[in-house]
Amino acid sequence: MKVISDNQLSTVENIQPKQVSALIAAHLATVESLLSRTATQAELITTTDPRLFEHLIKRYRFTVNERMQLKNQLSRWNVVTNHQSLDLDEAGLRSAKDVLHWLDQRINNTDFYL
Repeated sequence: MKVISDNQLSTVENIQPKQVSALIAAHLATVESLLSRTATQAELITTTDPRLFEHLIKRYRFTVNERMQLKNQLSRWNVVTNHQSLDLDEAGLRSAKDVLHWLDQRINNTDFYL
């Protein structure tokens, strides 16, 4: 969120800390509302299907870093597809890297509309 900025008419030297504090204080209710809505949206984005995640980490050997990547990709899938189920075809998947690559391709090949 942009509180104040400098420009050709008002240089950075003209910006006073008390002025910035007053501007923020005047809009604190708006800031709190935005934070609340952002937190709600973050919960929607970060939820993944725990069953699918558990299934995949039991079936394939994921490193700690790859597990984080898997969670992130499953979250991305949920956002891009509005929580559609993921039809996982494990026939060609032999490793955790294969799973991550396959999931990345599925996400990138999925149409996404706002």
